[in-house]
Parts: sequence; structure tokens; C-alpha cells
Amino acid sequence: MRQEKLTDILIAKAQNNKLAHLYTVSPYKKTDEKICLKWCNDFLSKVANDSHMGLENHQDILILQAQNKDKFYNADQITEIQNFLKNKAQQLARKYIVIAESEKVNTVQYNKLLKSLEEPPIEITIFLINENNQSLLETIKSRSIELKINSNEFGSEGSLIGKELENLSFSEFQKYIQTNNIT
Repeated sequence: MRQEKLTDILIAKAQNNKLAHLYTVSPYKKTDEKICLKWCNDFLSKVANDSHMGLENHQDILILQAQNKDKFYNADQITEIQNFLKNKAQQLARKYIVIAESEKVNTVQYNKLLKSLEEPPIEITIFLINENNQSLLETIKSRSIELKINSNEFGSEGSLIGKELENLSFSEFQKYIQTNNIT
């Protein structure tokens, strides 16, 4: 049985509305490229059946980036996330949030979002992009599934890590998710 690729597994889960609420996305190796953000854009383009050009304007997809290279996210951006969570998806089965440079969300801001991360008010999947493999809060790490993206072929390569998920087929992955009550 051939091992399914990460993107294929997640696309199938998206089509069946079985994605987890929270993923952290980081590269296998540190790179100067923004491969994790590129991978998320590629994945969401496939989910939305849209080109990369339309993602910024998609009503069910919110992609956030820190205001500039050296700054943290600001309070308005956290409010934007909270407002985005108030309404159900309109075009897709769920909403998606991508937070690029998740290490730039400070502890106070994460604490404001924690309830939404633990018990989202709507069907949502949040991708926390961690291009620099920076340490995230334990409360965030414990609630997320970590995805590692291979820089060679970010669009189709990658794996899940931890709890022997790395070599699971699609059916084995589904069984693991059901057995461990992960949604």
C-alpha cells in the first residue's frame, strides 16, 4: 500500500470536513524561503478550487502576517481573527485562518485566542506558520498537530510528526484520529 502524501491526506480530510482545528506548520530544515506559507497557500488553493490570486479576497479564508519584519502582531489583527470567527463559512465547508510568523503572536494575544483555539465557535482550521522553528507556547503546541514541510517539493511533500504518525497510510491515519478522538 503506497504511503499517502501530506497534502493528499489533508485534502481528503478537507473534502470530508474532518480536518483538525489547529495545525502548526514548520519546515524540516530552516530555509530562507517561506515554504510553509507557500505550502498553506497551495493547500488552500486546492481546497477552494481557486488560484493563489483569489485567496486574499476569499470570504472563508483569512491570511494574516505581522505588520513588518521586526514587529509583533497588533491588537487589531487579533480582533480581526475574533471577528472572523463570529460567522460560519459561506462558500467552503469550514473557514481557514493562516497566521504567518506565528512566533510574532505574543503570549497575551495567544491567551486572548486560547478559548477559540480550544473550542472554536464554528468549523475552522487554523494554520500557525512557524518558518523559523521557534518555540511556541506549550498550551498551543499541546492543542495542535504539527506538520513538517519538506523544502524540496513543498506542494506535495511533508509529513506529520510525533506519535508515530510519520509513516501512516491514509486509512491508518484516519484510525489514529478516531482512536484518539482528534477532530
